[in-house]
Amino acid sequence: MTKVLGHWKLFSSDDKWDEYMRTLVGNSITSYEEIKQNGDDWELNITSTFKNAHLKFKLGEEFDETTLDGRKCKSTFVVEGEDLVHYQKGIKPGKWTPRSRGLAWTTRL
Repeated sequence: MTKVLGHWKLFSSDDKWDEYMRTLVGNSITSYEEIKQNGDDWELNITSTFKNAHLKFKLGEEFDETTLDGRKCKSTFVVEGEDLVHYQKGIKPGKWTPRSRGLAWTTRL
């Protein structure tokens, strides 16, 4: 799983994130992420042109999260193949999909 550790820059998204952010804030978003692991504890630092976030989690354990656009959700990170996958479940009814943080849509810095 060490392949996802390190510094990454988002270059594409499988969930139309760029289109959504253009609608929400009027422009596309540049996002940089740092993924760290210390034993069972993981950290994800997100730095973007929209907002920044810092998430601490353990794989497979649900936690409360406020997304960059302000939605409240329950999140769980799991490993699927070589990807760190971020599942979000809305507290309010609505559509939520997994976000894959893996080698397919980012480039290592």
